[in-house]
Amino acid sequence: MTPADTGKARIDWAVRTMPVLDHALATLPDLRDVPVTLAFPLDPKAAALALHLSRAGAVVSVSPTAFSVPDLEAALVSAGVRLDVPPVGYVLGAAAALAAEPPEGVRGLTTQEDCGEAKTVPVVDLSGLDILALVEGQVGIGQASVMAFLDITNLQLAGRRVCVAGFGRAGQSVAAHVAALGGRVVVVEGDAVRALAAVLAGHGAQSFAGAVPSAEVIFVTDDAPRLIPSHLALLAQGAMLCAVGSRDPLLSDALAHLALGRALRAHVTEHGLPSGRAVKLIASGQPIHLTAGQGLPVEVADVALALHVAGRAHLLQNPQIGAGIQRLDARIVTELAQVKLAALGQSIEPSA
Repeated sequence: MTPADTGKARIDWAVRTMPVLDHALATLPDLRDVPVTLAFPLDPKAAALALHLSRAGAVVSVSPTAFSVPDLEAALVSAGVRLDVPPVGYVLGAAAALAAEPPEGVRGLTTQEDCGEAKTVPVVDLSGLDILALVEGQVGIGQASVMAFLDITNLQLAGRRVCVAGFGRAGQSVAAHVAALGGRVVVVEGDAVRALAAVLAGHGAQSFAGAVPSAEVIFVTDDAPRLIPSHLALLAQGAMLCAVGSRDPLLSDALAHLALGRALRAHVTEHGLPSGRAVKLIASGQPIHLTAGQGLPVEVADVALALHVAGRAHLLQNPQIGAGIQRLDARIVTELAQVKLAALGQSIEPSA
């Protein structure tokens, strides 16, 4: 099989299990010749969305990301999707920085990061939605990151001493999944309330100085206190260091103080420390769930991408909307949640 064939097979697998995205796409108006840019890290789910939009007549491009996924890229190029071009038209998945200062050619965008006040183009801000926090932060990121660690290392977590740096949504999700697999979790937090939440969830809470000397695995999240060279000096021989979240790179300050690595296996490198010990870096310090273009679980991405599509539908169906922050109608969010429940064979009690 060619890389394009391999990529298409991965995309087809995702397409078959994304009913909420299908529902949201059905609400879109005519897309012929409408420019759309996807600003998500490339994985099979984002690639599936790109192909859906392209087949509907949109002029689709994928904006540059830090992660190259050759088979998915080949599949998209063969379908006429443009890669590595500046954002234009309607941009889905934009970071807060792009939302703050949209480049020329952007007509509107969706973002799931808080981007402040009014902008020069319409911005559908999804950052405050409970459903997005649920599927991505509370559920998806922990499962995706922990399972990526298991796949990459071929190790188990049961009985291991695991440090989770940061106990925001991502840290809570990672800690819960590690604990469910039998790992012994200690959380590093700079916020007393979050540290207390970790303890009440059954984990330990320590400073970096207290946690890392005995930790076998360290997950560093978006919300972590800063990991500095003096903390690295405390790492145990053979400790495994992973980044969790959406921002890349999370470990840039720390990585600058590691010796040049040698490959041990795919996505695992060993690096020397000034202390003379050696540690293992997973996925080059990039968010571990994105390794090899895997991304979030498909059920999670189904809902998250559908929210972005719903935001774009809102912009396209209401061309009179002026520049500034827009919120997604609560009725749309409820509808998407109900579609997901139905797809899972579940239901709710009807309102009186």
